[in-house]
Amino acid sequence: MSINESLKEKIDLVKQQLPQSLNSVVRIEHGKGGLNLHRGFYCPSLAFDIVVGNASRGRILKQGGKNSQFDYEYGFDIFDRLIVVRKFHQGQMYLIEILLYSENVIEGYGFSKEDLTLCSYCREVYHDNKLMNFTHMYLPMGSLKYSHYFKESYIYTSLGLKHYEWIDFYPDFSSTKNCSLMCQSYCFEHDVNGYLSTYWLDNTSVDIDKSPYAIKIKRKI
Repeated sequence: MSINESLKEKIDLVKQQLPQSLNSVVRIEHGKGGLNLHRGFYCPSLAFDIVVGNASRGRILKQGGKNSQFDYEYGFDIFDRLIVVRKFHQGQMYLIEILLYSENVIEGYGFSKEDLTLCSYCREVYHDNKLMNFTHMYLPMGSLKYSHYFKESYIYTSLGLKHYEWIDFYPDFSSTKNCSLMCQSYCFEHDVNGYLSTYWLDNTSVDIDKSPYAIKIKRKI
């Protein structure tokens, strides 16, 4: 599937802004682990790590060290906004993501280190400082057709997060019959202190066990 034309036109502008973004970094953190989540510790998703089995988001190292000791390098600007993410493998950086902020939207452009080819794109949409949608796409090197599309949606009540849904799509460019599409939705409850306490599957069209699962991660949403 192809990305839209407006995004295509913006890629060159983001590349031109890369030096400015790098020069705007005033604070750096290093992260270890969380490799199954986009950006590791600072993954935009509020709940995916919970519903896949209380998975680890990794951790922030107290002190920076040799490249082989961390998987992510996070750069923050003077407003303490995350603006640059570098991803490492065996001590070598192979991806750099630039984050751009506009009203209620954060966009992330992931480029390969070698030739600055766009290889990932993500978009976060907020309302009243609450995450409403998070979309992430992988792009084959040198192509503007995504090979993996992932989207999350959130619904809140006065108590906090109530409903969470994700869609995971792998297109097959040779045949629509071989496309892979998964969708899961969940409901959440909170404890008396406002922390998430339990969740259960909410796929009404599927005959599955909807018993509640305990949430081991301490998180207020």
